[in-house]
Amino acid sequence: MYRFTAVKEFANGVIQPFNQSRYFATVVENATVGTSVLQVFATDEDAGANGEISYFINRRQTDKESIFRIDGSTGVISVNRPLDFESKEVHELVVVARDNGVQSLETTVFVSITIIDVNDNQPVISLTFLTDDASPKVSESAQPGEFVARISVHDPDSKHEYSNLNVSLEGGEGHFGLATRNRIVYLVITAEHLDREMRPYYVLTVIAHDQGSPPLNTSTTFRVQILDENDNAPMFEQQTYQASVTETADPGTSVLQVTAIDPDMGNNSVVTYELMSTPKSHSDWFQIDKHSGLIVTKAHIDCETDPNPRLTIIARDEGSPSLSSSATVIVNIRDLNDNEPIFDHSFYNVSVTENTPKGKCILKVRF
Repeated sequence: MYRFTAVKEFANGVIQPFNQSRYFATVVENATVGTSVLQVFATDEDAGANGEISYFINRRQTDKESIFRIDGSTGVISVNRPLDFESKEVHELVVVARDNGVQSLETTVFVSITIIDVNDNQPVISLTFLTDDASPKVSESAQPGEFVARISVHDPDSKHEYSNLNVSLEGGEGHFGLATRNRIVYLVITAEHLDREMRPYYVLTVIAHDQGSPPLNTSTTFRVQILDENDNAPMFEQQTYQASVTETADPGTSVLQVTAIDPDMGNNSVVTYELMSTPKSHSDWFQIDKHSGLIVTKAHIDCETDPNPRLTIIARDEGSPSLSSSATVIVNIRDLNDNEPIFDHSFYNVSVTENTPKGKCILKVRF
């Protein structure tokens, strides 16, 4: 509580100033509305209404937002609206004391009220993702240590943007970490090699703790998408296939359908098939549909020429660069009795003596 005295001298009509040129007080920012801050006090030696004093705050000059109010009779200044240290740390008031005479006289005094900060604000986290479209993603080919995001933290209770804050990262199963050189700027980085085929995304949480009393914290959670790279070649279901077809099969007869799977995404997973031409493949006998992997006969086949042709099938993706793998198809051509015996000569001429013994070979024919 403070006391000041206003002395009026009617002889010359001049009011003497307060015996203190300024009052000082402090109040915590979480003080409730109605909390008393200080009391100013003035006396007037006149009698009756001329000696009655009323107090008010000069709103035209100070406290236009009416953060504080004053009891007109007692001079007690109290909190009128919620306080905020972060918005304004010191409030300067001009308090007026006025008597109630017909020709009222008044005097003024300055009151300085300092707001004491309390830890009433959570830290603020801002994330900036270091990608072309500012979205949370990273390539599966990223090496450990590559940047994913920049973290900016701020504590509204502090004058210094990054002071007294601890930042941590949760999630990611060890594949991501935090890096900082001076505890001012934090970076989310890759910590281990990534594999989109094993895990297409990770959920990460950044947590910021202040060191106030009581301590406050805040967090933000985001999902990092793992971008696909063409790091997998198409894989056949088998390395060696067995197929069977009769040698009398017409052109276009189905022989076998092969399938290769590519676990990548997009064009990286689109597979096409081709038949490699080799002497044993008899590529003029067979053909393969590039999209379905269906092998059919291309022309009439011949068991007598080759009963077990070997086909090499290539599966190739459309990634950049393209990756491929191969498989072998062994075709068993089933023989049919489709050839009449043919003598090696159409006419044979042989001579035999009359005394040739019975059973002696006189001619051998071939067909």
